[in-house]
Amino acid sequence: MEKIKNSDNKIIQILLNLIEKNEKFNLPDRSAMITYYLLLSIGPFLVLTFSLLSYFLAGNIDSVIGILEKVYEDARIIAEPILKYLDSTNDSTFAIVGGLATLFSSSKASQRLIETFHLIFGVEEREGIVAKGIFIGYSMLFTLALLISLVIFFVFFISGDPIVMFVDFLFGFKLDSLFLWNFVKNFAPVIYLLIFLTIIYKLLPNFRKRKKIKIKEAFLGAVFVTLGWIIGSSLFSFYIKNLNQNNAMYGALGSIMVLMLWFYLLVFTLLLGGALITSYIEVRERIKWEDV
Repeated sequence: MEKIKNSDNKIIQILLNLIEKNEKFNLPDRSAMITYYLLLSIGPFLVLTFSLLSYFLAGNIDSVIGILEKVYEDARIIAEPILKYLDSTNDSTFAIVGGLATLFSSSKASQRLIETFHLIFGVEEREGIVAKGIFIGYSMLFTLALLISLVIFFVFFISGDPIVMFVDFLFGFKLDSLFLWNFVKNFAPVIYLLIFLTIIYKLLPNFRKRKKIKIKEAFLGAVFVTLGWIIGSSLFSFYIKNLNQNNAMYGALGSIMVLMLWFYLLVFTLLLGGALITSYIEVRERIKWEDV
C-alpha cells in the first residue's frame, strides 16, 4: 500500500492497486471455481446442440460430422455415436434435459461471477427470499448473455472457416466472397463484446447498491477484457489449427486441457477487468484528494 501512495506515476499506481486487489480477493482461485461450473455445462450444451442438429439436419448427419471435423480433428469420435443415436430415436427429451442442465450449470457459474463482482465493487449482499429470487433471475439473464458472447468468440475467432462451410452447406451461400461476411467476421465480435462488457460493468455494481460507474470507466474495463479475450482466443485457435494436429502423445486430452485453460483465462480476464475499473477509480479519487 505504501508503494501505491509513494508512486507519482498514475499508471504504476493503478497497476500496483490492481495487483493488491488480485491478492485481496483471490481472483485466480475464484476464476478456477467459475471455470469449473462453466466446464460442467459443456456436456449438456453439446447434448442440446446435437439434439437440435439431428432434428433440423435429419438425413445429413455424415455431412455435419465431416464439417465438425474441420473444427476439431477428433470430433467424429465424440459426435458420430451421439448424432446417429439422436437421429434414430428422434426424441426431444435429450434436448430438454440438455437445455435445463446447461442452464443450471452455467447459472451457477454466473452466480459465483456476480458474487465476485460484488466483492470487487464493494456491493453488499442482501438476505431474504425476494432478494435471492431477484439475484437468481438476474444471474440467468447474465448467463444467457455470457453464453452468447462465448459462442460468438468461439465461432468467429477460433472456427471461422468451418462455420463458413457449415452455412454454405445449409443455405448454399458463398460467404467467403461476400464483403459483408468478412466485415462481420473481423469487426462485429469486437464491437459486440465492447458494448456487452461496457453494459455489464456499468450495471452490475448498481444491482443492489447505487454505486455509480461512469460509461468511460466501464469502457476501460471492456477494452482491457476484449483485448485479453482476443489474445487468448487467437492462441487457442492457433493450437487447434496447427499444434493439435501434430500432438500424437496427448491427442484429445491435450485439446481438453487447452480448452480448460482458455475458459480459465477468459474468466480471470473478466474479473481482472472489474478490478482494473475500481483501481482506476480509487487512484483517480486519491489524486484529486491530494490536490485539494
